[in-house]
Amino acid sequence: MIKTTGLSTIDLDRQFKKLFQSGKLVQVHVSKWSMTAGATETDLGLDMPVKEGEAKKKVPGFITLGKKALFTDDVRLVFQRIESNARSYLADNSRKFPVGDVHFVPQKALIPVISELENFRIKFFREVGTFITNYEAYKEKMFAAYPEYKANLIPYYPDVVEVRSKFDFWIDIYDVAPPSRIAKLGISDIINQNMAVESATAKYDALMKQQYQQQLQKMDEFLKESAMALRGEIIKTFEVIAMKIQNREVISEANLKTMRNTIDSFDALDFLDDAKVRENLKAVKSLISKGTNFKDDATAIAHLNAAVNTTLEVARTITDIDVITGEYTRRLDVDL
Repeated sequence: MIKTTGLSTIDLDRQFKKLFQSGKLVQVHVSKWSMTAGATETDLGLDMPVKEGEAKKKVPGFITLGKKALFTDDVRLVFQRIESNARSYLADNSRKFPVGDVHFVPQKALIPVISELENFRIKFFREVGTFITNYEAYKEKMFAAYPEYKANLIPYYPDVVEVRSKFDFWIDIYDVAPPSRIAKLGISDIINQNMAVESATAKYDALMKQQYQQQLQKMDEFLKESAMALRGEIIKTFEVIAMKIQNREVISEANLKTMRNTIDSFDALDFLDDAKVRENLKAVKSLISKGTNFKDDATAIAHLNAAVNTTLEVARTITDIDVITGEYTRRLDVDL
């Protein structure tokens, strides 16, 4: 647990900074044209003339008309898929941070994560170029698919220059620092409100102290959730293998590859240094090196079974989570 008793504001500043030496916060931003427009009564045939004496059909107030797509799905959903894949990749290779839509990426995983996100960004803009080049052709493709609605669709296509401005993809990498001191907030504004500087400063410091406590509590929860989540991925994969061995099923190369990937992911994201799990994973990894036969080698299977179950026992034991996070934060306190 992160301890705050006796820490000054300066100490807290330094503790936060030291925490983020273990990694960075990464955020993916994507803007794109939805390629849709609001549906109208004309689109739904509700504007048709009615016979004398009949009431014109109207959309009830509790129903909305919704949206209409301006391009076929194979064109329209390209950018959504790239964004979804990029966000999924970041989520799978980081820990969700409890402030905003950002992810904590441990330092040793940072370079490959950023490199892969950059590949998504390049792919995104490549598709933007393709879309802009084929803008008119894609419109005609939509008209060909729905010829009876061409007149309904035509008014809703912006100029190609405006369309291009709707697309962007960028990656933010940054540290988190505690709130700024009051001097940075513009003390003249407070003076103009007839508040004494001393009183304003005291109120601000009290507010900052409260906010520090809230942030540190969130940080403590983040560390514990990170440790639990990393162990959870190990448990999920290893339980499948343990069940296969118990049921005398074949441990395939695909199963072994999944185990290797899970172990590699743990190694990359374990910024807390979960030593007990790491030690057991190292033993498992040595057993499942490529070339090992788990189809008919009873001795190899027995060794794997023992290593997997030992690892599961350690990973399922959550009583040491506070110890792991406590040791991590104590390392932050060094040199404070």
